[in-house]
Amino acid sequence: MRAVCSLHNHSSCSDGELAPGQLLAYLRHAGYNVIAITDHMEHTIPHELQMPEDVVFIDGIEWWHRHLGFELVSLGLKGDNPTLSDATISWVAHPALYDWPMSTYIKAMKSVEGIYGLEWMNSGIAQFQPYELEEIFRECHPHFFNVDDFHIRGQEKMSWIEMDVDSLDKDTILETLISGDYWLESKR
Repeated sequence: MRAVCSLHNHSSCSDGELAPGQLLAYLRHAGYNVIAITDHMEHTIPHELQMPEDVVFIDGIEWWHRHLGFELVSLGLKGDNPTLSDATISWVAHPALYDWPMSTYIKAMKSVEGIYGLEWMNSGIAQFQPYELEEIFRECHPHFFNVDDFHIRGQEKMSWIEMDVDSLDKDTILETLISGDYWLESKR
């Protein structure tokens, strides 16, 4: 079964254009069947009646990690007021935005449990130069994530993740992300 995943999206609960239910319906219409809402510093859970039947919803947050100095996207949260340690998987959001040396991200992935990698493409924009990739692969083997970083209509289907799974459910999707058994897609 093919899972087409949009894993970095913002609703009107933070700085997105669409309300949570509208966001899910809009992205489902765009062809995604696995959708995460990752509002800034907000753990957004849409009302059950807003959930399209054929969509796997994964809860998440995009948050600023003050000790690391950059934002992380975290999925599969536990509890009502989750922390980074309550996430099933996390990665560095839009690393090119911060202009940190690659060594900063390598150190974070080696020292903070649960950070699995970095966004490879964000809204269809590559986040790395070839020399940076050489450096990161010398030091560690991160997972890469393609995301739309959706805020407004028109930002969908620029960068996404696909995977083949036996079962289309939240736990299977999260396990597959952790294993790295997926591929990256992009319009560019």
